[in-house]
Amino acid sequence: MFDLSTVLQMNIKPRMRNNMKKQIFILLAIMVIAIGAYAQVTLQSFQIGPNYLQGTSLKVPNINVSTPFKFNITVSRGVNSGGGSVAGNCTIKLYYTENQSSDSNIPDDPSSLVLLTKNITSSEYDSYNRAVLTDLDASLPANKQYGKILIRIEFLDNQNINRISYSTTRNGIYIVPIQPPGGIDPTHLAKMQAMGFATEYIANFNSSYYLVEGDILINKSSLSVSNPVYALNNDKEHNVNIWVKSVVSANSTWDNAILLAIGAWNANPNSDIKLHLVRQYGTLDTQPPYDIVIDSDQGLLGHDQVKAVEYPIGNGKTGGFIMANLDYNFTSADEAVNNMIHAIGHSLSFKHRYLEFSIMKWTSLANFSNSFGSFPNQIDSPVINAMYPVNPNSVIIPYISGIANLSHGSEQSYDMSYYVPGVTYSWSATAGSGAAPDFSWATQVRLPEVFFDSGNYQLQCTISSGKYTTPITVTKNIIVQ
Repeated sequence: MFDLSTVLQMNIKPRMRNNMKKQIFILLAIMVIAIGAYAQVTLQSFQIGPNYLQGTSLKVPNINVSTPFKFNITVSRGVNSGGGSVAGNCTIKLYYTENQSSDSNIPDDPSSLVLLTKNITSSEYDSYNRAVLTDLDASLPANKQYGKILIRIEFLDNQNINRISYSTTRNGIYIVPIQPPGGIDPTHLAKMQAMGFATEYIANFNSSYYLVEGDILINKSSLSVSNPVYALNNDKEHNVNIWVKSVVSANSTWDNAILLAIGAWNANPNSDIKLHLVRQYGTLDTQPPYDIVIDSDQGLLGHDQVKAVEYPIGNGKTGGFIMANLDYNFTSADEAVNNMIHAIGHSLSFKHRYLEFSIMKWTSLANFSNSFGSFPNQIDSPVINAMYPVNPNSVIIPYISGIANLSHGSEQSYDMSYYVPGVTYSWSATAGSGAAPDFSWATQVRLPEVFFDSGNYQLQCTISSGKYTTPITVTKNIIVQ
């Protein structure tokens, strides 16, 4: 039996075999040169920090909020045939995608998100032609669980052709099962997680509340409310009365911060929220109408806790109270104001945000100051305005704080509830009996230390200018005996 291949090889002349070898060598050389022509930058490794992984998947403790993590990458660059190294410039993008392709080419789909972009230049390579980047910060947005996290690398080769490839390392998402902290009802925990709160920071505050994320109080009974409504309904055209108890008013830092915080919320030109500061002047004064009460924490908060705020219970109204730690040492007056703006935000159903320039950020507000201005700013205003868009024809429902029944010879101050910078206040009084005093000199939100003769009067304050088109006059009947 004959082996045909053997016969053929025996009949090939030596010269022909040498020519074939040369041709194969030339072909291989061309292939190497072609590959080297564009394989200038290579992703050597991509690794999410091991502390952030469960196996090979990113650990997500709470799917309803974003998950921060760190990762490392190593990139190498090629060497020129004539010596030296190529530039190695490239763009690294950290991707989340639910496209399940295993190929090096992964077309974007609607799920694809760029979590981080990093440009690498020649100056970042070491003597081994490697660029090693460690502890890069990234964050996976909320409600992402079915995709993969991977690296996309892009560069221009020496033929000016754009080259794109993807890492073979692709990390999935692991949703950490809820582990109830001690003494917390698992069904309550699941409900709070569904509401978007971080469950690892939940603790019993007392028999009626959970303390969540450091400063939010959730009424336990509210967790069983069916179809809750956390935004304010419009039965009062978004007028909200804030009653400051006298023990808080006596603290000048807190008292000033509350006034300025209310003014900051009211100054937002595109929001319909109308906050009113109402007071009670002594036990003889009538209790003012209120939606939120600001009172002392009565020692319930730790020394490093500024405040605690009741979150809305789902009945279309604000949270009912703000607890103020009157012993807290603010670093500045601005820190006090920022904390009150933040507290009022929780009362209005705004949660913490993971944005550095948000007044609702979940970190210290001691140095909250940025290029957007403190508040309202370009970060928070769109969210607030979308929930409570301004209506120029909306009606302000103000209130005058102060004692209505006076003894002859006494002096008394009165406060218009609706404070906003830039609004004009005009005070006046009419008399049913007695001589009506002239208050035309008063143009501020407070009418300070005024005197009435014996008789019956109607005190008036008119608000004009500002974002609402119709001037509003509020009255208070005064009886002096």
